[in-house]
Amino acid sequence: MRSKYLFLVLAMLVCTLLTGRPGQAESYDPGETVDYSSPLIIRTRELVEQPLPHHRYSTIIFRGNTPNKGQIAKQPLAENPEPLHDQLLSTFYAKIESREYIDWSNLPGIPKGFQHFPEEADIKSIRARLAKKALPPDGTEVIVIPLCQNLAVTIDGHLDEPQWEQLAAKIMIGKDGARTLLYLLADDSNLYLGCDAIDERTMKGFDQFRFYFHLNTSPHIANERIHVSEDTVNGLRQTRINWRKSPPTNENERWKKFHISDWNIYQLASGTCSFSRNKKYEASINLEESGLPIEIPFSAFVEVESDPIYEAGKFKSRVHIGELGTQKRPVWFIIQKIAAEAQGR
Repeated sequence: MRSKYLFLVLAMLVCTLLTGRPGQAESYDPGETVDYSSPLIIRTRELVEQPLPHHRYSTIIFRGNTPNKGQIAKQPLAENPEPLHDQLLSTFYAKIESREYIDWSNLPGIPKGFQHFPEEADIKSIRARLAKKALPPDGTEVIVIPLCQNLAVTIDGHLDEPQWEQLAAKIMIGKDGARTLLYLLADDSNLYLGCDAIDERTMKGFDQFRFYFHLNTSPHIANERIHVSEDTVNGLRQTRINWRKSPPTNENERWKKFHISDWNIYQLASGTCSFSRNKKYEASINLEESGLPIEIPFSAFVEVESDPIYEAGKFKSRVHIGELGTQKRPVWFIIQKIAAEAQGR
């Protein structure tokens, strides 16, 4: 017992020598201040002020052959899809081999202006019919994009409408530790996309939000997609179709060397980004123009790009701070009505 008390006395003596007299406040030097610009302190403060967002979305399991309540029935094939693929291919060639399209594609740089070619309207109509037939395998998990009424979403890049937090499907898609949050919401006319790139701290650079779809609609289409960067949005269709006539004769015709890339295919799409503490994106895609179906699954994937890596002033590699799915391993979505009580939460 005596040794125990002796140990306590010695411990108190050591504490007094190290910290001063018991009850005395630690000495304070008014000239000694905390460097709040320290990256470690800034990062810690941001993590406290912005807690890690969480997922919020629902899924269904696709059953194509044995539909049950709450599941999606496979759409009856009113016609053999193969003639539609052939019709799509012939319509593509009718467009890209027209003098108007060739002149438009031969302009320097990326083609400008919406495609008003009559064949493009036919292409959109055919691929929309094919999209309704491109269903996932049985047992596939499908993410539900809430279909709501009376949405009032302004595409300004701020994500400040309450619908984004209250109604949208919300998915964390950050890569390599980045916090990148994807929002998806729809009404009868548009698919709305939002992205909060919480760790994107620079306004300039090659920052870009990309949403890819029509991945398995037809063997002649690799994908369609929108790119959102700065104050611009562009719609692009990447085909698997090759130029089949005379080879290119100059640099402006180099597009004939590759699979045809169809630029500016969306007139009704909109998108932009904003920057306050971090980069945010908003976009809308018109469902009719894009051929995205309601109540039928479709495949897609998402990429969010940040500033590239340079070494010795030369480009080395691109950097993604957000990804969901890939071209070969897409994610399946369905635009579907949600319960009335959920819309009011």
